[in-house]
Amino acid sequence: MKEEFTFLEVGGFGPAITAMRYPTQSTGDSYTDDNGKFILGEKDANLAKRLLSKTETLNNVEVYQGDTHGKFARSIIAWFKVSLTRSVFSEFATYIVGVSPTSSTSTMYTLKKEIKNGDVRKFFHDKTPDSVIDNFLIEVEKLIKEYGDMKDVPIDVLKYCLPEGFIQTRNFAISYQTLRRIYLQRNSHRMPEWHTVCRSIEKLPYFEELINIKED
Repeated sequence: MKEEFTFLEVGGFGPAITAMRYPTQSTGDSYTDDNGKFILGEKDANLAKRLLSKTETLNNVEVYQGDTHGKFARSIIAWFKVSLTRSVFSEFATYIVGVSPTSSTSTMYTLKKEIKNGDVRKFFHDKTPDSVIDNFLIEVEKLIKEYGDMKDVPIDVLKYCLPEGFIQTRNFAISYQTLRRIYLQRNSHRMPEWHTVCRSIEKLPYFEELINIKED
């Protein structure tokens, strides 16, 4: 099984860009076309870029202020279907603010059902060595013998045996501000799963205007 970070839907452009203009009470040039699609205007795009990359001098030190001045991006939300290994989900937990888990597959039901059906291998990353999966299944067999039946094996004990290559699927709602932090910090990460995440972020509407903004 391969990792997946699939863009599902996005919303909030209109309210976010309108609110971006409130501090200066200025007029933007974004609009909604006849098909109900939000169109980001050139003036609004330029202002967004300036705010997202803004720096200020505090006590003679140049300080990045983009997350503060670009806070309008917090209310632009993208929804994703995410299938990642346990190892990457543990790193993904770094991004808590601006990330809302909506639902996930149940490890408990998945494990017990697929082990019983003999199809648990499909839930491991393709790069997981066969020997690791084999050892996991050997330990499962020992637990079944110990407890008498698969249904009687405590799920916590079963989870403690899981290798880091086990893949779980979850849905997340993530703000554009957080997606920007993920992209800038993980685009060159040594874990290849993060490259999958970043390639999916690149497909988002107005990626260049609202996410791929270099910090001055």
